[in-house]
Amino acid sequence: MLWYKAWRETRNRFMICVLTLIWVCTVILVLQSRSRFQSSPPMDYAAYVWNAIYKDYVRNLFVVLVMVLGCGGLRQEQAAGTAGFTLALPVRRSHLVMVRAAVGILEVVISALVPAFIIPVLSRFTGEQYAVSQALQFAILWACCGVLVFGLAQLLSTVIPGVASAWITCFLVTMLYTAIVNVSELDKYPGLDCFKIMSGARLSYFNPSEHAITGPLPWLPLGVIVVLGAGCVVLATRILESRDFS
Repeated sequence: MLWYKAWRETRNRFMICVLTLIWVCTVILVLQSRSRFQSSPPMDYAAYVWNAIYKDYVRNLFVVLVMVLGCGGLRQEQAAGTAGFTLALPVRRSHLVMVRAAVGILEVVISALVPAFIIPVLSRFTGEQYAVSQALQFAILWACCGVLVFGLAQLLSTVIPGVASAWITCFLVTMLYTAIVNVSELDKYPGLDCFKIMSGARLSYFNPSEHAITGPLPWLPLGVIVVLGAGCVVLATRILESRDFS
């Protein structure tokens, strides 16, 4: 029942996330022949896909959509006056939060796989080729970093009432983090930037001349990122267990 409840509460946001990614990726790929040859200098297909999807616009869109997926929970139900029903269920608060988090993380992973499905398929229809292995490796990078963003959104949702307020705060915190890791001193260490990890920019596993992942993925940093995301969820659980909802 809890799993179905969590799905019912998040399915609209999840479907919006998936459909938005499908739409944006489709538009970018359908217009590729016009866009990449008008650039100076003209880009090859791999460079166009990386710049348009994995490096910048769609990557940032994915992060924002994950924030939307992550915001929500008992704190927001309390603000809306509907927390009483959820709290009346014969389960611990920690179980409620963990089920919500598990459903949300699964939705994040599926969302990260959307470009991995769309790009190779649509590339064939436009007369181009894009390796499935490349798309899947980027999906792994996006999913792992998405878990951290989702965990942060969950944590902020436990202390800030209102879905919109929690989302705005999460967005501002993310922008602050981006500004910090891009200052002159820290910019020398691109591995500290979660968003550079998602795109591979300036990192050893990414070949900029081929615009492709050619080395092994950074499993240790990815593991640390996932653990941090899980830690945010655990901290959110601890906060909610001690909160008075009366």
